[in-house]
Amino acid sequence: MNSESSDVILAWLGRRSLPRNYYELLSVRQDETAPEVIDAAADELLKRLQRAPDRDGAQQRRWKHLIAQIEVARSCLMDPEQRRRYDARLHRLRSNGNKLEPERTPLPASHSVDANADPMAPVNLPRPSRSTAGDDGNESQAPAIKIDSEKLDGRNRSNAKLPRVKSDASVVTSTLPLRTARRQRGLRASAWPPGLIYGAIGLCFALTLGGFYGVMRMYILPRQAERDAIESQLVHSSSDLAVDVVDGDEATISGLSTTVDNSRLDPFGQNAPPADLAVPAVAEVSDTDLTLPTDDGGDSTAMLAQMPTADDAEIAQRPAVVDEQVVDEKLRTIQQLLKQRQLSAAEQEIRSLKAMTAESASADRVARFELLVDYVSQFWDGYAIGRKGVTGIELTVGRSVAIVVEAGPNRTVIRAAGRNLTYRDDELPPRLVLAIAERGFKRDAPSTPVFEAAYLLVEEVLTPDGVRDRLEEAATRGAELDDFAKVVDDWKRL
Repeated sequence: MNSESSDVILAWLGRRSLPRNYYELLSVRQDETAPEVIDAAADELLKRLQRAPDRDGAQQRRWKHLIAQIEVARSCLMDPEQRRRYDARLHRLRSNGNKLEPERTPLPASHSVDANADPMAPVNLPRPSRSTAGDDGNESQAPAIKIDSEKLDGRNRSNAKLPRVKSDASVVTSTLPLRTARRQRGLRASAWPPGLIYGAIGLCFALTLGGFYGVMRMYILPRQAERDAIESQLVHSSSDLAVDVVDGDEATISGLSTTVDNSRLDPFGQNAPPADLAVPAVAEVSDTDLTLPTDDGGDSTAMLAQMPTADDAEIAQRPAVVDEQVVDEKLRTIQQLLKQRQLSAAEQEIRSLKAMTAESASADRVARFELLVDYVSQFWDGYAIGRKGVTGIELTVGRSVAIVVEAGPNRTVIRAAGRNLTYRDDELPPRLVLAIAERGFKRDAPSTPVFEAAYLLVEEVLTPDGVRDRLEEAATRGAELDDFAKVVDDWKRL
C-alpha cells in the first residue's frame, strides 16, 4: 500500500496506524463482552466514515470495502460462537509467530468481499494496486452495493440498509437487517438447558390441572348440588296441593284460607268425569232438617238461634295464621331462581306464595317481591330488544370497551383486551348483560333505573346503597315506587 492510500484510510479511521484485527478496527478491548458496547463502537465508526471526504473514484470502492469489513467485525464480535473461533485463530497466529499485520487482499469484484477469504481471519484492509491502470481496470468490477449516505448521518440510522454479512459465510449483502444489542442479549438468554425447559412445561401442566380441579370443587360442583336441592323443593303448580271439597266452581284448599278457581285448573274441561260417573246434585237442606231433639223434649232450632255468631267484617279483618319460616323459605327459593335466571319458575312461586299470604302479616313483603320479579322480567325483555342487531357493535362494559363478534341463539362472542371471549347465555357477565340491555331502554325514561336496579340487586353487582341510589334517581325522574325500596332490606334479610 502506498503512503497516499494509507494516509487516506488512516484519515477516514482517525488513527495513526492501521488496525491489525477486529478489536483494533472497532477500538474495543479484547475482553469486552457487552454487545451494546461493540454495537455502539461499530455505529460510531460508521458515522465517522459517512463524514469522510475524498470518496471519489477508486477511493469510493475502498470506502465501501471498509464499511463491509466493519460490519463483518461487528457480526463476528457480537456472536459468541464466531467470536470464540476468531479468538482461537488470533491465538494460533500469535503462537506461530505470524505477523498480525493485514495481508494484501484484492478489492471485491462483485457483491462478495472475497470468495476465498476466511470470515474469521483478522481483517485485511484494502490496499491500492501498484498500477494506476489496474485501479482503473478494477473500477468497473466494484460491488453493486448501494448506500444512502443521507440516511446514515446518525439521525435516521434505524431505517438504513447497510451491507451486512451472514454469520456462516463471507458474502456481504445489503438486505440483511442490522443485528442490535437487544437481539444479541435475547439470543444468549434463550439458551436454556433442555431439562429445565421440560421441568417448566411439566410444572405448568400440573398447575393447570390443579387449577381446573380447584375451580370444579369451588364453583361448578357446589352450584350443581345447590340447583338439585332447589329443584327438589319447588312446587311447580297449585295442583300439588290437596283439594278437600269441591262446591260449584270453587275448591277449598286444605291449610289455606282462600279459594281456587277450578276453571283455571282445568280451563278446557279435559279432566271432567264421564256422564255416567257424574256426581248427583245435592238437594237443598232446610233449617227444619237440622232440627235435633233436646233432653226436655223440644227441638234445637231455638238453641241454634241463641248461639253467638261472629260478624263477617270481623272475620275478614282477622289475619291468616302463616308460619314466617315457611314464607322465608319460599322467598329464598324465589331468590335462587332469580339468580339462576329462571324467571318462569320464579313467577309461579311468587303467585303461589301471594295466594298463601293474602291475608297475613307477610303480604306486604311478598307484594314487594312480586314487584321485584316483575321488574327483573321487564329488564330481560329490554335485553332481548337490545340484543337484536348487536353484532359488530362496540359496547362499554364497566371501564372496558368490547366489540360483539357474534350474538347467536345459544352463545355470545365478544372481543376485549385483544382476545375473543365466548359465553353461553346462562354465563353472561352481569355488566355485559347490562350494556346490551341499555340498547333496549330509553335512557331518559323514569322506569329505566328501576329495571336496572332490580337486575343489579338480583345479580348482587351493586351494594345495597348503590341500588338505593338508582331507585332515588328513578323517583327523581317521576317514577312512583311507594315502598318498593324496602325490597333491598327484604333481600338482605334472606
